Amino acid sequence: MNFNIKIFTEKVENGILNWAYRERRRIVLYFLLAGILFILSLLPYVNLYFSKNLLIFSLLFLFLIIFRVTVKTMTVISITILFFALPLVLVGEIPLAEKLAELVYGVFVLIVVKTIVQSANK
Repeated sequence: MNFNIKIFTEKVENGILNWAYRERRRIVLYFLLAGILFILSLLPYVNLYFSKNLLIFSLLFLFLIIFRVTVKTMTVISITILFFALPLVLVGEIPLAEKLAELVYGVFVLIVVKTIVQSANK
């Protein structure tokens, strides 16, 4: 079995570059909206309602909507985040594990909403 790392990395790099070229409009739109949300989170009085947690969830929500991530992929990502949160609980990093759990909960809500919308469109 001959595994050439140079060929493998070239294939991965070309795949990423091809994806970035195909999705360039969505990437620009995502970063534009992310910048607007970040600036809004810094404004006085708006930042009282738009906390860091809500900003992170909003950015994740934007990513999932703009790039049309499937329900299966969102579920795998959520379960993976939960697996990363478990060692944090065992080590004693409870606040960080809680933040990850809140993020997973939000993704699960998005999964339910996306499933309802998909079933309504059929």
